[in-house]
Amino acid sequence: MGSLREHRCCVFAGFFCLAASDSKAGAWLTPEGRTEIIFTSTALDVTRRFTSSGSTIRTGRFTKTELTLTAEHGLNPDIALLAGVRSEAARLPPDAATLYSGAAAVRAGAKARLWHDNDAVVSLQGWFEAGRSISYPDRMRSWTAPAEGEIRLNMGRNSSVAGLPLFVDAQFAYRSRGGNRPDEVHIDLTAGLHATPQLMILLQSFNAVAIAREDGARQRRHKLQPSVVYAFSDRLSLQAGVFTTIAGRNVGLERGALISLWYKL
Repeated sequence: MGSLREHRCCVFAGFFCLAASDSKAGAWLTPEGRTEIIFTSTALDVTRRFTSSGSTIRTGRFTKTELTLTAEHGLNPDIALLAGVRSEAARLPPDAATLYSGAAAVRAGAKARLWHDNDAVVSLQGWFEAGRSISYPDRMRSWTAPAEGEIRLNMGRNSSVAGLPLFVDAQFAYRSRGGNRPDEVHIDLTAGLHATPQLMILLQSFNAVAIAREDGARQRRHKLQPSVVYAFSDRLSLQAGVFTTIAGRNVGLERGALISLWYKL
């Protein structure tokens, strides 16, 4: 049996990975009969863009805010159900007054535990997100985004550093984006250090490479996101962090911040 501190680290790991902005769940499953709910608000700003060579150039300013509600329910020790809804609004260049907004996107999926021991776990998850309407009120038009789907392999391990509980989580995914948008391969990495019984220090790396389009323009992006999580109680925690795109090709250089409330039923 692992120590109590290792158990607390595992619980925080699952809670954290559920809240992550790009990867929607972690390797650990929510305990049977329990539900974890995450509300996240994200804001980002883009004023530069990565070219096909990886250098950056100035571009028209783009800003976006996104609200996400995510839940994971432990159906049994080896199966968890996933659900989520998100909405977003953005201002597009070159006219900063041009606004688009997206109707709420609904997502559903499941996660299965494939293997585990006292310190490690491997799980497989998949989700599907229904298509939604994107409207541009200033331009009096709308666009229907195609449905998306993803399959993701998760691997997590508990350890310690200088006597402090540590967890690491690695995720490998293939995302089908539908329509004429290129599919993507994702590699997402997480490390979380339990600095105190209430405070978790987190570092995430989100990496995506798009399958080449017909014109040969391949996109890739590499984002880094440090954050902290403070537990007010066994049920309620708050996460706050920042993120930036540290490298990429044919994508915007995003800088932003997020705040999340985690609640366990």
